[in-house]
Amino acid sequence: GTVEGQTIIESDPAPQVATPHGANQKAEIAALQVLLDRAGMSPGVIDGQMGSNVNKAVAAYEEKFGRKLPTGDSRALADELNATGGPPVINYELTAEDVAGPYVASIPSDYAEKAQLPAMSFERPTEKLAERFHMDEAYLKAINPGADFTRAGTRIKVMNVGPNVKADVVRIIADKGREQVRAYDAQGQLVAAYPSTIGSSSTPSPSGTVQVN
Repeated sequence: GTVEGQTIIESDPAPQVATPHGANQKAEIAALQVLLDRAGMSPGVIDGQMGSNVNKAVAAYEEKFGRKLPTGDSRALADELNATGGPPVINYELTAEDVAGPYVASIPSDYAEKAQLPAMSFERPTEKLAERFHMDEAYLKAINPGADFTRAGTRIKVMNVGPNVKADVVRIIADKGREQVRAYDAQGQLVAAYPSTIGSSSTPSPSGTVQVN
């Protein structure tokens, strides 16, 4: 049976895609994740790991562009990266603003307590930076061993995801079977897609068509 509050399992997972298999596999997977992210097809946090979020982002990419993404071909992916904004990793210098915060010691889990906070601030610079560059916080630390994230002027490596995709959206599909939200423009063209937890056993999401005002 399902546990109270358990996430509903995907009933229509995306097909599994080929894994990049170069010498530095984790970096190549992260590069694939960057390529998907730039296209507005979010693979979730960039962490250098394959999984269902990458699979569903690739399926959405193929829907948007009408062509297969050669996920196992490192050279083809490198060409795609060059065409969409250059190398997947860039250097970034921490600013005084990055390290200043404001930061909080911890975020309470209780919603009533959260409501009392002046802001939902980050807990530390690495959390703030990871979110800005769409990265898993542990992966950000892993590719910057020994970096002092509390000091302005520290140079670190971050993912080169570029600006977020912008377009007028007229229709949004929350796909429960795939655990993905997809946004479409007036021409029916897929604009952006994001992995999402859609409902749980304790708070199931309704099905059907709704009007958003």
